[in-house]
Amino acid sequence: MSEKNWKIDDYMDTLLIWKPELMLLREILLTQDLIEERKWGQPCYLYKNTIIVALGTFKKHATLSFFKGALLKDPYHLLASPGKNSRHTKYFKFTSVDQIKEHREHIISYLTEAKSLEDKGIKIAPPKEIKIEDYPQELLDYFHELPDFKEAFQNLTPGRRRAYIMFFNAAKQSKTKIARIEKYMDHIFEKKRIK
Repeated sequence: MSEKNWKIDDYMDTLLIWKPELMLLREILLTQDLIEERKWGQPCYLYKNTIIVALGTFKKHATLSFFKGALLKDPYHLLASPGKNSRHTKYFKFTSVDQIKEHREHIISYLTEAKSLEDKGIKIAPPKEIKIEDYPQELLDYFHELPDFKEAFQNLTPGRRRAYIMFFNAAKQSKTKIARIEKYMDHIFEKKRIK
């Protein structure tokens, strides 16, 4: 049994919703030789110094998120993606203690597989580099006019560049793309993510 971390005790004490569900998930996780830490304000569980799973709460459900969920086999079809552009994380959604009890063995099975991925050193392949063809023309026009802006954009992490490209491309009209670029120009210069 893993040791409890007082920071997670404090987190649990502040919960207004899904407390019984997270308490039970925590109990299951602590049977799996994981290190309990609080990262980004959430309970996270590490194996071999790598976060493999985290607990979370939303308005309509509690979650158990697997950081390399995309690599899990998911034989019971229980994992969901947090969004259409999510590449790595997959999660279980829970809405009751009974549901967690019903899937306890499945949860342990997925945890065992997640730990096995770490034992084998398996990594998720880095995303393909965004090609210049993926950039909206409006952004390329700004790069031509403002070389410092182009340099700032290229200095963003690959994930942030990808997020901005997807966000700008999601606009259907050119004027909306331009408005988005102008709105987030300062964020890009400051290496900030989209808010």
